[in-house]
Amino acid sequence: AALGTYRSLGAYAAYARLSSEGREVVDSFRADPSPLFTAVKRSVKRVLADNPALEAVVDWPEVVRLHGLLNTNAVKLRSGALALYPRICVASHACDPNCDVVEARDLSCSGDGNPEAALLRARVPIQKGDEVTISYVPAMVLETPTKERRALLRTLRGFRCRCALCRPRPP
Repeated sequence: AALGTYRSLGAYAAYARLSSEGREVVDSFRADPSPLFTAVKRSVKRVLADNPALEAVVDWPEVVRLHGLLNTNAVKLRSGALALYPRICVASHACDPNCDVVEARDLSCSGDGNPEAALLRARVPIQKGDEVTISYVPAMVLETPTKERRALLRTLRGFRCRCALCRPRPP
């Protein structure tokens, strides 16, 4: 969890460098509670207990809030960077999603000049009114049995998956 604390500090530093408009965009996201989020809170408390002078240096509640926003909404890019995309984060999770998040450079797109741009690519035809879904977790998690996959989603992302693959099948 200490690694989560340091990654959260990086997010805090990046947030502090944003323009007021950029901060408004980030602040429009919400964080879902997860056991991982609780672990980061505990980690911050431990860091501060070991280094009391740090308490005055950083707005720790803001660090924790930003960690939650990223855990809930961020897309992890191939570079390892985390990015927030307002249109992508409204997609629901499914263990058999109808879209993938793809980096623009993988599609030979300009991404409006941003090499870190991401797009949604449909895996199947999507009709008007269909829910747009992506996987919130890596492919290796999706390959686990339903019970374990649902437990991992609960731990990592803070929700109980109710997608078509996770719903109990009638006997």
